[in-house]
Amino acid sequence: DGQRTTSYFNGTGEYSYSNGRVTKNINAWTQLTDHFMMWSYAAQFGDAMVPVNIYDSLAANAQGYVAKDVEVVFEEAYKTVLPNFETMRNYLTAKALYDGNIDTFAEVDAFISAYYGPAASAMESYFDSFLANLRAFESKGDYYKSFNAAQFLNGDKYYSPAIIADNYSKTYVDSCKAYFDTAYSALSQAYATDSAEYATYKERIDLEYLGVLYLYLELYADQLTQEQGAEMAQQVFNIVNTFF
Repeated sequence: DGQRTTSYFNGTGEYSYSNGRVTKNINAWTQLTDHFMMWSYAAQFGDAMVPVNIYDSLAANAQGYVAKDVEVVFEEAYKTVLPNFETMRNYLTAKALYDGNIDTFAEVDAFISAYYGPAASAMESYFDSFLANLRAFESKGDYYKSFNAAQFLNGDKYYSPAIIADNYSKTYVDSCKAYFDTAYSALSQAYATDSAEYATYKERIDLEYLGVLYLYLELYADQLTQEQGAEMAQQVFNIVNTFF
């Protein structure tokens, strides 16, 4: 229930308003058993195609599990090879469940620095923008409402009712592309003579760039030149072919 920016708990296992129904269920089950196990989801199934902001609630949820003596936490719907910082999200979730007292955003900074190497500064700027945009349309209140399944079908094509210009403005998407232009440039300069290292970091950046390319082609294809559209479509093909 409510906005996903608010955790199930307030950090001590007490009642949290925005996710009140979930919290009440947890409280009730802990009264019924001494062996409580939690099955949670890493996706918002009202609209599973869009990212979920776990960053503002991750540590508080982990602390809440500890406070309620949860023995096992099973997170469903995590994938290793997906954009929207999925690899980092997997890492942070494991870290938080091991130590709920983590400083989530210090861990974000450390991960980005290690994972993206010479492109870390640009990727950190992209993450900051990505998270700010998530928070902005979460605050609208209707973003995480469940959608009718029929809304996801458009002929034989699945689409997301939330992926619209109101949530992903052209200005935002253009700014994201600029961060990636900077990231690729920094990577090229740092590893001009080391093709192996370059390839490793480039694949990691490419995976995140896939999400930006999708937004261009889904929302703003009519504002691209024929050459730009063809180039972006080819980039999508190349990235997908690399990972999938």
